[in-house]
Amino acid sequence: MGLPKDFPQPPIQPTPSEVSLESLNLDYKRLMKDHVSRTLAMRQAEKFLKLTGYIDRDRFEIHQKIRALAVALGISEDQTRVDLLLAMGNLSEFTLEGAPLIRLPLVAAEFYIDPKTQRVIIHRTGRPSQQNAYRVEDAPDFNVRFHRVKPITGAEEQWKDGDFSAIIYAEAKLYSPDHDFGSIQDSDSLRLAKTKAAALATDLRLDLYFAEDYSGFHRVGPTEIYGVIVPQMRIHETAIAIKHNKDRYHVDITDHLRGA
Repeated sequence: MGLPKDFPQPPIQPTPSEVSLESLNLDYKRLMKDHVSRTLAMRQAEKFLKLTGYIDRDRFEIHQKIRALAVALGISEDQTRVDLLLAMGNLSEFTLEGAPLIRLPLVAAEFYIDPKTQRVIIHRTGRPSQQNAYRVEDAPDFNVRFHRVKPITGAEEQWKDGDFSAIIYAEAKLYSPDHDFGSIQDSDSLRLAKTKAAALATDLRLDLYFAEDYSGFHRVGPTEIYGVIVPQMRIHETAIAIKHNKDRYHVDITDHLRGA
């Protein structure tokens, strides 16, 4: 006698190849984090030359393991370099201080920029209340309130393929102790950051990025971040352009966060 049709079926077990790929992916991501931690440790230990040599050897070995896993997973060397930059969360590898880098779409209902690590920190996962791309010609100086600007249709859907990132140029907070929302903080450094972001977007034919966490703000108030959207395979090219023309394109976001 057979089992009734509504009898609970056993879960479908993944094939050995699926288990293997999942395990390799987890190892790949874990080693990325290890590589970042060794890189940060090496920078901290630069004044202790003996320690630096040891950490650098350790980091090299981790990098070799990452490349071996990447080959097994079919990940190109270029993509591996991009993944390492995104794992670091900034452009410090190009000696560009204060240039946070995020993978799009941002999955953060609450977020802020940590001046110490120069990264966008996700305080609570979820969907930002607003996250959009804008053509630079629609916001030529970037110093506009974005509810007045029409975003690019379908941008966030395009980001789901995982091929886009954003270099973050500025953060603004809405301080409101009584939650009676007023104006976002403004300053000369904030305006300069937006102007340089717009210059980069104009010259390299990129789009502008904006996100806010009004739906789940914490501490003193909601956060807004402004940046430039960069296809992942153009991160290196873009970082080199910034490095070679810092006066026009680069801003250290930690200066702005300190109110400099």
